[in-house]
Amino acid sequence: MEYPWYEKLNNSLQILQGYFVKDCPIIIPPATFEDEKELSVKLCDVFVMSQSCDIKNNKVDIILVCPYFNLEDFLSKHPTSQGGSKGVRNKVIDNLTQGNYPSYHILQKNTAFQIEDFLVFDF
Repeated sequence: MEYPWYEKLNNSLQILQGYFVKDCPIIIPPATFEDEKELSVKLCDVFVMSQSCDIKNNKVDIILVCPYFNLEDFLSKHPTSQGGSKGVRNKVIDNLTQGNYPSYHILQKNTAFQIEDFLVFDF
C-alpha cells in the first residue's frame, strides 16, 4: 500500500508549507562582503518549509525553502557514489532510507503525480 505523500492542488496562488516550487529563483550571496555587487541568481526546485500560518498571517519576511533533487541527480553529485559501483550506489541509497545522512531526507516516487524517481531533500 502506498502512503499518500502527495496531493494534487487546484491552481492555488497561495504559497503554503509543503508546496513544491519548480525553478524558484534563489539569490546566491557573495563569498565576502567586499563582493556584494557579485550577487547571482540560481533556479532551483524547492520545497516550502515555512509554516503556512506564518505565511498566511505575514509573520515572515523570507519564506524558508529547501532544494530537492531526484535520486539520480543526487547520486551523480554525492561524493561517495561518484564513479562508484552499483554496490556503492546502493549503500548510499540504504544510508538515505535509514536516515544515516541527517541533512537529507528521501521521499517515495509516485507515478500518479509524474514523480518517476525518489526525491531527496537537502536540509
